[in-house]
Formats: sequence, structure tokens, C-alpha cells
Amino acid sequence: MSCPIGSNLRKALIFELTKTNKEKCFPMTTITELCPVIQSLLTETATRLAYETGFVRRKRQISGAGFAQSTVLGWLNCPDATRNQLHHAAIQTGMEVSRQGLDKRFTQEAVVFMRRLVEEAVKIILRSEDPKGCFSSFQAVYLTDCSQTRVGDKREKLAARLELKHGQLQITLEEARTHDQRARVMEQVMNAGDLHIGDLGFFSLKRFQTWNEAGVYWLSRFKIGTWLYDAAGQPLDLLAALNQQLSDRVSFPVQMGKRDRVCAYLVAQRVSDAVYQQRQEQFKELRRRQHPVSILKEMLAHWTIYLTSIPHLTFEQAHILARSRWQIELIFKLWKSHARLTHSRSTNPLRQQCEFYAKLLAVLIAHWIFLVTGWQHLRLSAVQALRIIRPHAFRLLRAISSVRRLNLILHDIQHDLARVGHRSSRRKAPSAFQLWHLFDALTP
Repeated sequence: MSCPIGSNLRKALIFELTKTNKEKCFPMTTITELCPVIQSLLTETATRLAYETGFVRRKRQISGAGFAQSTVLGWLNCPDATRNQLHHAAIQTGMEVSRQGLDKRFTQEAVVFMRRLVEEAVKIILRSEDPKGCFSSFQAVYLTDCSQTRVGDKREKLAARLELKHGQLQITLEEARTHDQRARVMEQVMNAGDLHIGDLGFFSLKRFQTWNEAGVYWLSRFKIGTWLYDAAGQPLDLLAALNQQLSDRVSFPVQMGKRDRVCAYLVAQRVSDAVYQQRQEQFKELRRRQHPVSILKEMLAHWTIYLTSIPHLTFEQAHILARSRWQIELIFKLWKSHARLTHSRSTNPLRQQCEFYAKLLAVLIAHWIFLVTGWQHLRLSAVQALRIIRPHAFRLLRAISSVRRLNLILHDIQHDLARVGHRSSRRKAPSAFQLWHLFDALTP
């Protein structure tokens, strides 16, 4: 059985795709375009959903738009806002409501209303300007991951896909028991020349084959137990093949799967003794927690192994791509640690759930603002951006009725982001943005 991914025809196709991707122009979202999006979501859409969900049944002191604006932007301003601070935010929207009156509106209808508002918001996909010199060989670089959330007694799974070059962010809320492979975020169609990087939770031979046929690139760590064959279709003993290597770095074509073979390239490097010992300590901890570790996994710990559909990929390049997956982990860390997504000062479970959805909307809007005001500055971290955006939350709250005023505020944020202290270059331990620029310069 020949491996089509290694054929001359396949190489020619990849060359043409790469050439086309470098020349293609992508539309980007501007500040002028984002302002009406934010305004519409927190006004017209919020008002409509409030009536549809029964949160508002008749005209009264608390409106759907006012409740959404005060909670979303109030908690954006201060993730640990007290009842008085949140009430102050509600007053800024023009609602004449007491603190006790606001507290009473955290009902089951409010939970449904805020969740529906999140579902509407995640349908909005925005993109930024393409940073120059960053993974120019690919049209887009997608990172996908899931994270469990617990708010009171309610458990959910938050699935997210981040496009690293243009900042597109897609989010889906899943049942806690939903397998990562079945998360709806995985249904997003990718185009020829796109690259997907995922952890072992997204390792799927069937999906890899579909991507191969569509010209979509992928990269993953090797999953223990995967059936491997050499380019000629003969069974491959990976451990023996690696131990026979005279070099510390190897790369060769393989076929995966017992029945329907999936063509790929295996790229590996022997690790240092220090890294090997580190992995052994991790295995000891896993065994202590009653997680079995196979003998083969322990033996292969001498190597870092990647599988990919990208031809002529060096280990250095593969490792840079694999390390880039950490960026989606940092997104979840930003949301949970800095935006306090699953934390609440209240013991009321309904208020806790409302707070979770409001904070999720807050970080999503902050991400949109970051996209149009500073995403292309690779030296700027998302944590720095959130710290700059957060003090402007009350200004946004008071200006929500005016697109022109929103426009001015976002330009102020852009001004601040351009002048904040950016991450510096490092020689011994290069930052992610340094490695991204280095990727295209590495010679296969």
C-alpha cells in the first residue's frame, strides 16, 4: 500500500496550497465594525431574549438590556464585585432599582436568559489582522481544547477553539460527560492549508484521514496503542525502530490504523536524562493516584514523538507548533484565574450560574476588543490586555447607547495597548512570539 501523502502529486498540491495561502488576503474586523456588534448584543438582542425566556414579562424597573449590561460589564470591571458594586453598575444603565430588587432578579429565568445571550454571542466570529512573519506557511492555525467547569452543583464542559494567527475564538457549552471528540466546536469546517493542533483527547484516525483528503494539516503527539506501519505497509515496532537509530532526531513516513490506513509522518527526538527523569517522576505520581502506566509508555519516555501530515517538517518546527498549543491553555487560565469565571461571592446557586454566564460574556467581549485594538502585537499578552481593558468597562457601560462614543473608547484602549510594556525577547528561554517568528526561518 503506497502512502499518497508522500507522493510527488501530494507534494505538488501542498506546494500550490502553501503558495496560495501566502497570497490570500483575509478580511479583518475593525473598531468601527465591532462597536455596533457590542451595542446590538447588549441592547436589542438582550431585550428580545429577555421576553423570549420570560425574564421580563412586562415593562418594569429592570430590563433585559439593563440587567445584561450591568452584570456583564460590572463583572468585567471587577470579577469579585460586591452587591453594592454590582448595584452601582445597574444604576449606570439608567435602571431605577434597589440593591434588594436587583438581588431578587437572579432567578431561574435569569439563568436561562443569560445562557441564551451567551449562545447568541458565541455565534459571532471576529478576526484580527494577520501578524506579519507568523506561521506564513499556513492559512490558519487552530488550537482546540476543553475544560471542565463547576458552578455550585452544576458541572459543564467549556470547549474552545482559538485561531492563533487572526484570533478567531469559537466557544461551545457542553454537557460535563461529553467526550472532547464530540464537542460541537469540532464541527467547524477547516479549509485546505489550515493547520489543527490538539492534545491526545482529539486524537482520531478517522478525522485525520478526512483532513488529509481535504488538504488540512494536523499535528499531534503520538498516542500509545496506535497501530503503525512503515511506508511499504509492513508492521512497525516503534520502540525497536527508535532504538536502532544512530541519530537523536528521526523523521520518516508511516501509516496508522489496523484497517483503514492513515498516512502521516513521524517526527521524534531523544530527550535528555533530566527530562527522562522528570517523566519518570510524573509516572510515579500517576501510579500513586491509581492511574496505570504501560511498560511501552515508560520505554518510549526516552523520546518526544509527534505525528503530522506536514511533509518535510523538522523536529524543531514540530516542537514549536506543539508548544503553541499551550496558548489555548492560557486562555482557560486567563478566564478562570484572572476573570474568576467559576468563582462567586454568593452562595445562591442561581446567582452563581448567572454570574458564570455574565463573566463568560465579559471575557468574550474583552477578547473581541483585544482583537481590534492590539492582537497583531505578538509581544502583548492576553493578561496585559485584560488589565488595560478592564478599567474602561464602566465607560463602555455608560456609552452603550452611542456607537460613536463606543468607537472613541475603543480607540483609547488601542492607544493604551500600543504603549503598554510588551514582553521582551529572551535568549535562553525564547517566548512564544519569538518561536513563531523562528518557525518560518528554520530550514527543513
